[in-house]
Amino acid sequence: MYALVGVASPAPPWPALCGLLGILAGEWLTGAVRGAVRERAAGQRISRRSE
Repeated sequence: MYALVGVASPAPPWPALCGLLGILAGEWLTGAVRGAVRERAAGQRISRRSE
């Protein structure tokens, strides 16, 4: 897009791509960890009720 306008990109392509991938990985990991914590908490609540 910057090439079409004729201006220099604010970040080189590879570091920018790595940054975007890092953001996506962080969002995915955050969701996965939250889901695992919720499942574990729900399992503990169920096991306490059955005792």
